[in-house]
Formats: sequence, structure tokens, C-alpha cells
Amino acid sequence: FANYCMMPRNIFIAVDASEHSERAFDFYISQLCHAEDTVTIFTAMEPPYLPTLGAMPVAFPNDQWQAIIENRRESLDNIKNKYQARLHEKKDMIAKGFFTSVSSASYGHEIVEAANEANADLIVMGSRGLGKMARTFLGSVSSYVLHHAKRPIVIVPPKSE
Repeated sequence: FANYCMMPRNIFIAVDASEHSERAFDFYISQLCHAEDTVTIFTAMEPPYLPTLGAMPVAFPNDQWQAIIENRRESLDNIKNKYQARLHEKKDMIAKGFFTSVSSASYGHEIVEAANEANADLIVMGSRGLGKMARTFLGSVSSYVLHHAKRPIVIVPPKSE
């Protein structure tokens, strides 16, 4: 294990705009970071959808549609800027840092696929700490990744109350 920690590694950190993602990033920096690491920060954002009634799309004003798209773009830019700044702050602690994103509603699947494409040695992500009932109805991205990724994963749990 000690040799693994000293080798150059591809670290894949899945983030969104939540405090859980910040906690996962901070955990990586404080507990796992190595100067030879290449870090990919990844986010998936649900694409905007036009409302429909049955099989027929509803007429949707162009200015409202443009506002929805601009809001998504702003959200993505905020996440990107935040983590690029955090990577820049830690430039002496890691070899390289990248940010990448996709537009998809299937977050868990996209994380697994992007980590495979990046040939990640380790996936780091936060967990919201949903209870059993909420996980059953809402699903859990971290649970999906844990059960479908074929590489090591660190899931950072929520802070204890």
C-alpha cells in the first residue's frame, strides 16, 4: 500500500454545488493528496427539459427557455470556477488538475463512465447520508457508483451532527 501512495495516480473527484462535495475535496487534500497526483474534478448537470403535456410539447416562451439555459450555464460556471480555484490553491500539492463536465440526468452512470475514461486509480465523492427510506425512493448516487465502478472508491460521509 505504501508504494501505491507514492506512485503517480489519477484521482477522480465527483462534485456538485453541495457541501458534501466540498467535504470530499477537503478530505482528499488533507488525507490522500500526493504531489504526483493528477486530479480530475468532474460534475454532471441535468439538462434542461421543455415541459410537455402527453406527447405534445407545450409552447414555451423563448426568453424563459433562454433564462433556464443561462441559469444552468451559470451554475456550471460557478462549480467550475470554485474547483479550478481550489486546484490552483493546491498547485504545490498535486502534479496536475483538470475540470470536466457532462450534461446528463444519470449522475451515477456518468461518474462511473467518466472515471473509466480517465483511467482513474481512485474515485472520491461525498455522500448526503440519506436514510434507508429516502435512499429507496430517491436513489443514491454514491450507492450506484459503489456498486457499479470497478475501481477503488472513497465515499466521504456527512459530518456527524
